[in-house]
Amino acid sequence: MQPKVELSQIRNLGEIIDDSVLFLKQNWKPLFKSYFTISGFFLVAGVVISIFNQTNKFQPQDQEESVYGGTFFLTILFNFINFGLISLTVLSFMALYHEKGREAPSVEEVWGYVKFYFFRVFGSSILLTLLLAAGIFACILPGIYFLPVFLIIISVMIFENATLGYSFSRGFKLIKERWWQTIGVLLVMAMIAASAMVLLAIPVAIIVGLILFLTKLNHEHTESIALAVTVNSLQILYVLPTIAIALVYFNLNEQNDDNNLMQRIAMLGKNNADPDQLPLEEY
Repeated sequence: MQPKVELSQIRNLGEIIDDSVLFLKQNWKPLFKSYFTISGFFLVAGVVISIFNQTNKFQPQDQEESVYGGTFFLTILFNFINFGLISLTVLSFMALYHEKGREAPSVEEVWGYVKFYFFRVFGSSILLTLLLAAGIFACILPGIYFLPVFLIIISVMIFENATLGYSFSRGFKLIKERWWQTIGVLLVMAMIAASAMVLLAIPVAIIVGLILFLTKLNHEHTESIALAVTVNSLQILYVLPTIAIALVYFNLNEQNDDNNLMQRIAMLGKNNADPDQLPLEEY
């Protein structure tokens, strides 16, 4: 049996990918139990609202009535909450896992963290999303650059119990000169998640095709319901990229602390070193 994943460790890109998969493999039962217990309502509600929104598109519309009505914006809201709860639950689980010495936490412990950070994380996520959107609309490139930084900021907020201001500056400091490694992890994880989505969507497409072929159900509604259920259910695959982002944070944190330590040792080796010039450690 492989030893349990140690979070605080320096890793290269390949090791981050491998350990993300290994962490999920070792902890999938308590992790998914925590997620479905805490976020199950929002997942189901998102599916129901999405189904209603999809099927409502095929209903006759009045000339002044738009398909982008209340259910459309409710779908966006619940999807936003669901994505946020996935990140918050996974990061809370990993923070407790780290504190407990590589032991999986209980649902009650994870729920305590989720309650504590809920409004801080969601309020910060709204502000960061607006900044990201502004960066994309302004010149696209700033938005691409900010994306991995903003994901690290949320990790800092939970793992270091920090405010948005501190997490913002800390995130930029950690990712400095290591942006390419971080975006590389995100791209690989995005491809893995997309591949998994395709593989899981194929059976759904086959089943829906058989239903349409063997029955006389309303094709438009059947396809819409299948699409809504599939898209909302596959959001759970975002768990793996979130684990990878957490490992990126620990990797950057360890590298930063290691660099600070080596700098302090090098400075102490000089007889005329000024104590005020020694790099300060952050807590």
